[in-house]
Amino acid sequence: MQVKGWALLVFNLISIGLVWGQIDLNQKVNLHAAKLNQSEALQLLSENTGLGISFSSNFFDRQITRDYHFKDLALGKALEQILEGSNLSFKPLGDQIIIFKSRSILISGFIVDAENGEFLVNASIYDQVQNVGITTNEYGFFSISVLSDSYSLVASYVGYKAANIAPNGLSTKEDLRIELERDDILAEVEVRATPNAALLARDANQSIDLQNSLLKLSPSLGGTEDYLRSAQLLPGVNGGIDGFGGLQVRGGDAGQNMMLLDGVTVFLPYHLLGAFSVYNPQTVNSAKLIQGAFPARYGGRVASIFDVRTREGNQENWQSHFSLNLINANAVVEGPIAEGKGALLIAARYSPSGALFNPFFKNTIFQNDELSVNSNFYDLNLKLNYKLGLKDRLYLSVFNGRDQLANSFSDTLDLEVLESETNFNWNNTIASLRWNHIYNKSLFSNSTLTFSDYGFELNSFELNAFTNGDFDDFYLYTNLARNSELGLSSDFDYYHSNRLHFRFGGSASRSLFNLELSFIDDEDADTEDLEDIDLDALGALSIPVEMAAYQAQLYAESIWKWSPSWEANFGLRLSSFYSDGQAYFNPEPRLALTYRPNAKSLWQASATRMIQYIHLISSTALRLPSDLWLPSSKNIKPQDAWQGELTYEYALGKGLSFRSSAYIRNISNMQAYVDSTSYLEDIEEDSTQSFLTGGSGRSIGWESSLNYQGARNGFMLSYTLSQANRRFDAHNLGQVYPFDFDQRHQVKVFAYQAYKDWSISFNWLYFSPNPRISFIALEGSEISRVELNELGRKNELRGEAYHRLDISLSYKFKIKGSRHRLKLGAYNVYNRDNVALYEVDDENGIFQSFPIGSLGFLPSFYYSLQF
Repeated sequence: MQVKGWALLVFNLISIGLVWGQIDLNQKVNLHAAKLNQSEALQLLSENTGLGISFSSNFFDRQITRDYHFKDLALGKALEQILEGSNLSFKPLGDQIIIFKSRSILISGFIVDAENGEFLVNASIYDQVQNVGITTNEYGFFSISVLSDSYSLVASYVGYKAANIAPNGLSTKEDLRIELERDDILAEVEVRATPNAALLARDANQSIDLQNSLLKLSPSLGGTEDYLRSAQLLPGVNGGIDGFGGLQVRGGDAGQNMMLLDGVTVFLPYHLLGAFSVYNPQTVNSAKLIQGAFPARYGGRVASIFDVRTREGNQENWQSHFSLNLINANAVVEGPIAEGKGALLIAARYSPSGALFNPFFKNTIFQNDELSVNSNFYDLNLKLNYKLGLKDRLYLSVFNGRDQLANSFSDTLDLEVLESETNFNWNNTIASLRWNHIYNKSLFSNSTLTFSDYGFELNSFELNAFTNGDFDDFYLYTNLARNSELGLSSDFDYYHSNRLHFRFGGSASRSLFNLELSFIDDEDADTEDLEDIDLDALGALSIPVEMAAYQAQLYAESIWKWSPSWEANFGLRLSSFYSDGQAYFNPEPRLALTYRPNAKSLWQASATRMIQYIHLISSTALRLPSDLWLPSSKNIKPQDAWQGELTYEYALGKGLSFRSSAYIRNISNMQAYVDSTSYLEDIEEDSTQSFLTGGSGRSIGWESSLNYQGARNGFMLSYTLSQANRRFDAHNLGQVYPFDFDQRHQVKVFAYQAYKDWSISFNWLYFSPNPRISFIALEGSEISRVELNELGRKNELRGEAYHRLDISLSYKFKIKGSRHRLKLGAYNVYNRDNVALYEVDDENGIFQSFPIGSLGFLPSFYYSLQF
């Protein structure tokens, strides 16, 4: 008993001495030094403060140096910043500070919407102790390494309240589910490295996520909110002729963009000839645009990737959403199934008429304002997911859409009857079945079976009949095409550590390209009487073409953060293609380096090679469904592009950021129709390749933007200086000439102001003149390019500058548990007479061109109800 008593007394005295001598971690310290490694910084801190700091020099990499500037900073905070990026912790012990290695543990799981259980893509989870963070992948999954004895996690997502994660018991969970609650007010939250995240967000590859808040706040055409039209507010992106020319990204063609829906290729992602996309905004979970540093997991196109992922459906409650605008009606029903193990989402849109755009169609597509035009579309979305267990989930996604555009004309003169009719019909069917599997806390996989089917039919008929019975002048024209693709892919995410993240996988697909063209007129039919046509002649002149293509890809990429300031994305894609007895194999290296000298600024340099094996051949500047998709073959090589980019970002203040990028892109092996050639004239010889010419393209530009996001207001201001050129063997005597949509200057302004439940916004766009796009109507209502410039000076003549102002006023309110949103606005407020293209008249043997106007002032109306 006496010995125990003495031992207890000695232990208490030692403990009192340690506590008495305990170091105050809140005391202020100062340290100013450049290019020190962590070991040297600790030694200098010890000398400046007179404190003993004990550690092993083997803990640190002496090659990694940083600058340190601490002024009146708490000692504990100073130590945290010095040890940032390491697995080291510190603890005061008496009059010493002990540096020791902490045991790391992995925490993995999903970040979801607390209200409906939707997985949140690119949500952030951040460890405030290590000052490191990661984002969820395309399926809401994350894995982060933390120190077992000290960590503090914060999960956040744009438009949601941040959540602090309690550390108790996290290390034992295989499938952590972090639920975030919606924040109806766009809270003024500091988001690291992305101060403008409420409207746009960027990941490690600088790909741009278009946020739903941008869609709701920005003015919309006719009231139809659309992600592709919202993308046109970004620098370096435009939509050709008022959006009807397809997405043009950094001087690229519409066919050089990879359009994806739940990982499936969409060959024609437009309704009403480009007025809107097939992406129903009420079904979209995330929409990502990649125009610069292509990660290795993406391929198949050379200009951009537009990756849209649809929502999984409400996992908690049944709910409905209805909306109406001047173009279409939209209905969505979703809710849980199988006792909460899954969810179902069904959405449908229907447009009985595109009456707002019929004048535009008459003037540009049909070039006859006396026609009777009818246009409509519908689309359907089905999403079904089911949880097989803690580590497995199945998803089924189906989309079907169909468009119709028709015109008819009839007129009877004294001795002549004129009749004409043209019908465009096109449809998309897209399906994917995917399986998510979690192998462990570090390895996540996604395997997908995909199917895409696109078809169009163009029928055109014209009759010029004389009432005196002399003769009939007529023709019939049909253009049928169908593209289909069946594929299988597997993608893996491996989280080695917070510093090293691997993505790898592969895919294989089989594609079919079917084309059939027919043309018959009174000369072909050898008759002057329409009733005497030998219908077999039409079949005899039909040129059916069927081409099969096989593709396979393997890729691997790593995101490596080797220091707090440096990050790299190394990637390699190996692609192969086989068609028409010709095989191609290409390596596609990808590299992006990111340097953060401090918390406010960022530099990134990237270099990528992209290969595109299929070609979109277009005879117009409008995105018509009759444009042809052709695979690479013996005579057609795949498009080959190299792009380099340098980007700088700087956070000017709270919510205010500046971004500037310079890029250059070279593309070889492009294909186009020979100038001023109608393939109807000699269709029996060859309907495709004999009218093609090979060439190359080059784009160079500088994009800069100033973005602000506050609690109740924000803006995006951008300026683009660019040049896009083409050179084809059979164009312009083989000399370089400007691209049709080469616009030297682009200015874009978007701003909004919110007050309680009201918000007002506007956008103003300015494009300097691009080359005059002149067309002449040919038989079959086909419109072909006419070159009005002198030989060797193609596209020298330019049109007029394009500019317009759009406004929007929104109001949201609740009535007995239901949510309502009303949005009114106008497109082209001051009714700017922008020129779409130039009509050519050659009746007197001399070409004369006349401007054809684009979309003028159009009202917009939108109303939605959710319950």
